[in-house]
Amino acid sequence: MAVTGVANLAVKVADLDATIGFYERAGAEVRDRQHWRNGERVDVSLGPLAITFFTQAIYEDDVELPAEGFLHVALFSDDLEAQVDGHDVVWGPEIVSGAFGTRRIVFVDAPGAMRLEFMEQLADPPPEGGADTSGRSSDLAALGSATLGESGATPLARRLRAAWPGATVAAPCSTVRCEPGDNLTIHAAVAEAPQGTVLAVEVPSGRERGFWGEVLTTAAQSRGLVGLVIDACVRDTDALAARGFPVFSTGVALPGATKHEPGSLGGPVSVGEVLIDDGDWLVADSDGIVSIAAERLDDVMSAGRARAAKEATMFDQLSAGATTVELLDLDTSAVERSR
Repeated sequence: MAVTGVANLAVKVADLDATIGFYERAGAEVRDRQHWRNGERVDVSLGPLAITFFTQAIYEDDVELPAEGFLHVALFSDDLEAQVDGHDVVWGPEIVSGAFGTRRIVFVDAPGAMRLEFMEQLADPPPEGGADTSGRSSDLAALGSATLGESGATPLARRLRAAWPGATVAAPCSTVRCEPGDNLTIHAAVAEAPQGTVLAVEVPSGRERGFWGEVLTTAAQSRGLVGLVIDACVRDTDALAARGFPVFSTGVALPGATKHEPGSLGGPVSVGEVLIDDGDWLVADSDGIVSIAAERLDDVMSAGRARAAKEATMFDQLSAGATTVELLDLDTSAVERSR
């Protein structure tokens, strides 16, 4: 069992922006900032010291932090189960993806105000020429499909839903067109698609087969792919959930697909009644799936942020006692009332 790692200081803070500003003035370099779960984490370098600042929200609500600041030790392991055996696990194991690639991680507490993070690297970071998400994936995921769908993104048909609860993905897509009942082209796509992309798969008919399962999921994760949106059925949904691989499909079917009919990679495909081009963005979560043309991404993100800010103000007003009738200027005079 090989274990290698590095140590860095992990500190919970209330105001990330103010904290980062202070350390930048002191000469620190911000290496990465990302949304994770419902919060944010920021990694900075200050001389030889690595510091991670984070909010409570990056942990589950019921995960208790050992202290306001504590030593966080990150350890890479080639046998995660053996490494955490006997430890007090506080979070995970869970598969996460980002600029670091794809990892399966688990947190355990240790004596002396320490938290150990054991990590198994499943896929390397995207190489040059791979998908350049530039932090947009986390921003889009935080906005969500519902907000983006009201901000210029195009919703896919409702028949496509998450294959397991909690699945979420936001990434540029690699397009795939299969022949009816056949997934040969999906196998080609998993081998050839750029890292950091989600597969967008058109199946014109013959959709009631398991076009995707645990075997393709394992292969996709090892290649750095981040999700699947397919206009057909999949199978092995418990395994997909256990691996944390986001899959969105029309349903679940047991019979497998054939593997000998020609299809196509790249170019426009029709998925969920929406025409999608290679490189367009897909954002999928529990509310549904939206597509964003690559050339409109910045405009849609700006509109989504504006809508989210407006709704945040509305939430505050509603919590203070305002009504939606007042805030939305609704005319309810035609509503019949018996009291």
